[in-house]
Amino acid sequence: MAAESPERAAEPESLTGSGGALRVSSYPMEAPGQQWESQRETLQGGTPRTPLFARLTLAWRYRYVIAMALVLGVVTGGGAVWWWKDRPSDQPRSRPAVAENSVRLVLSGVAARTRSNAENGTIGARPLSVDGVLLHSRGAGTATVTRIHRPGGGLVIRVRALPVALSVSHSFERVRLQITPGDCALATQWTPSAQPFLLTWQDDRGDVHVELAGDHDAPMELSLIRYMDAACGNPPAQ
Repeated sequence: MAAESPERAAEPESLTGSGGALRVSSYPMEAPGQQWESQRETLQGGTPRTPLFARLTLAWRYRYVIAMALVLGVVTGGGAVWWWKDRPSDQPRSRPAVAENSVRLVLSGVAARTRSNAENGTIGARPLSVDGVLLHSRGAGTATVTRIHRPGGGLVIRVRALPVALSVSHSFERVRLQITPGDCALATQWTPSAQPFLLTWQDDRGDVHVELAGDHDAPMELSLIRYMDAACGNPPAQ
């Protein structure tokens, strides 16, 4: 049987009745692959549209670049300012007014000079009585002085008036220090200006503060040094 031509295969087959009342048309069956190939459509457009930036003239391109640079600069500058304001401060925070108090001790003079009766390096002298003044910084709150001492065990300091409460309404208090050598090896090497006393005081919140104290003049310096030498049996050379 001869093969049908493509044009022949594409034509429908018809069946017509004897009276012309019935007409049936049939189309040849397509293969599965040909069925999907016949349903594909290809959309073709015109030439691609030129980008907007490419259609601008050279002058407008310059204006566009300058405008974008300005916007970027404003955004960057605003972000930098916001970061600078939001960053934590390097400066220490201010402390409450209660903790801003300070107390000073000023040695005003020797109340009674004492001569040593020590022998063979022993301590037998009476204590050296030194008058002093406790001064308040006149800040808010009170400061209660509880101790005046010198670390290391070289000196023994007694102050009968302690504890003393200072405030704005009571900004100073006169005290008398009783000073004796505790360890002669350390006491005879003590220099009051280089190794001052320590003053311990407590504020309204209960916090304890320790500060250097014992401001004095040159005559007071010499009196303290000479007393330690005399009390320890080591009088200064004449």
